[in-house]
Amino acid sequence: MEVNITAKVRISQTPEVIRTIKWYTRCLQTCINVAWRKKIKNNFELHHLVYKRIRKHLPSQLAISCIKQACGIVKKAKSKPIIKRSSPRFNFPRNARLKGDILVLRLLKTRQEFKLNIPQCYKEYFKWKVKESLLRIDKKGRCFFLFTLILPPLKIVGFLVCVILTPLKELSRPNVCFVKSHTYPL
Repeated sequence: MEVNITAKVRISQTPEVIRTIKWYTRCLQTCINVAWRKKIKNNFELHHLVYKRIRKHLPSQLAISCIKQACGIVKKAKSKPIIKRSSPRFNFPRNARLKGDILVLRLLKTRQEFKLNIPQCYKEYFKWKVKESLLRIDKKGRCFFLFTLILPPLKIVGFLVCVILTPLKELSRPNVCFVKSHTYPL
């Protein structure tokens, strides 16, 4: 069983971040339109139809992420989806990196660095493997980067260790604690 936590970290809202999210949303809608019209629910088929078109506007990893997300949306949809807001998915280490307290993102035209304000008590979680990450602007216009982190495998011979975490909300208002920690003999 995997233990995952999601860390929502506020980052500065730059014009390049806004442009990236807007272009990603447009390209996502384009992918959905093509997939819906041609009844495609497979990433591979959709990739061959739209990659060159959306690659003109997005870096390669974001274009691939957009195609994959579009297929996921179309598979679940009962009627043609209309996208108003989206959250670009970033792939560690291809188009996103974490260097200490610095988050480096590959946006439309540049790589941009963001200084993260991570409290000392949470730094240990950022040593965990990043499973998924999203760039999001909320309804109030604030910009966040969401990390889904995976607990590294525990190497204890003869015992099962169970750790339950409460989810992280915002790191500016810490809300994580170990609720239970049990060790069971195997």
